[in-house]
Amino acid sequence: MKNLEKNIFTVFFIAGLGVYSVFSILNTKDKIKNLAENLSINSVDDVKEAVSELNTTITENVAARFDMVEAYGLVSKLLGKNEVNGFEYVRDKNGYLSLGNFWNEVYDIDEKALAVDVEHFYEKLKKNDTKMLFVSFPQKVSKKWTDGYSGIPYDDYSYRTNQFMIQARKYRIPNVDLYKTLLESDKTYEELFFKTDHHWTSEGAFIGFKTIVDKIEEMGIDIDPDGYYRNFDNYTKIHYEDMMLGSSGRSVGLAYAGGAEDFDLFYIDGNNEYKYVLDNKETLRGNMTETLLDFNIPEAIERDKNNLYTKSLYDMYMRGIRGEMDIEVDNNQNGPRVLMVTDSYASPIAAWMAPMCSELDFMWANKHSQESIEKKAESGDYDLVIVGLYPNDMNKEFIHFTKEK
Repeated sequence: MKNLEKNIFTVFFIAGLGVYSVFSILNTKDKIKNLAENLSINSVDDVKEAVSELNTTITENVAARFDMVEAYGLVSKLLGKNEVNGFEYVRDKNGYLSLGNFWNEVYDIDEKALAVDVEHFYEKLKKNDTKMLFVSFPQKVSKKWTDGYSGIPYDDYSYRTNQFMIQARKYRIPNVDLYKTLLESDKTYEELFFKTDHHWTSEGAFIGFKTIVDKIEEMGIDIDPDGYYRNFDNYTKIHYEDMMLGSSGRSVGLAYAGGAEDFDLFYIDGNNEYKYVLDNKETLRGNMTETLLDFNIPEAIERDKNNLYTKSLYDMYMRGIRGEMDIEVDNNQNGPRVLMVTDSYASPIAAWMAPMCSELDFMWANKHSQESIEKKAESGDYDLVIVGLYPNDMNKEFIHFTKEK
């Protein structure tokens, strides 16, 4: 009898899984077809981008995906769990979400080798009269800020960051450590970081932005000589209430995350006109709000709250995650030419820095090969190259700027 019950359960389970899979395939097939029709492969970087887009498309179009996420998150919350999905996501006592990471104390990264790579890049750029600045973006999870539960493995890369920055200073690479900058500010943790996302808030990012511009001025590049762009009073601020659900929140659901958060957008529109080229495919022309900022995101969320699960207001800056972006400022030809080789932490920084430049180009560090980064840096006649990374990204996937000597 027991075997019969197990067999019946197995049949129903497999049948249900099959039906669910069919609905998911039907829900995704048109989007995969559209992706294939617009596919253009010209390099290894294009292959990586195509695989990433395919994976994202399949994941985001699973049938009843949001309902399943909410149900699982709600059950986890009712059970009082401080981790979700086998410690993939964890929370602290204040409700802040982060990735779970059992490898924080496994020091298997050679920080010296990474710093040597950056130092070689710095020396090559110097030969071309191009200056370089390394920016260490702040770690959200840290012993200073995270009020964690005992036994929960929080995603803290403070050790790796400290070791890398020691090596960077040893090799005399111009640098700023924005973790220290935020610690020394008068802002609270709640003002500096999102609960449902690993990114800093616009307020936290603006503190980092001012520090970066201060350092650039110290290096002899007149990017903001009168301090106009470092004066917060000159910025337009738009407040969006309960419209931000970060990447961690989208993975665990609104119920577990404690709801959506507020989001503030800062920008200076001014009289500048921009030519904005995204991934060498799409070209936008116009002022700041028509090019570098994406107001379609909050409009989509206002139309349908389910878009909270697929769209982040943080992606309003620079129109989200792109492999490569080139910005020309038509009426600021005396400004410096800047290349940023970095990650998503730099998105608001790039949007605020663009008006000060004659050209600002952006490369996502892990979406490009060493050859393409080096070629771009050497052929662009830049005044400054900014390499900026979040502590989790201080590894060989992101730091590969020069060939080994």
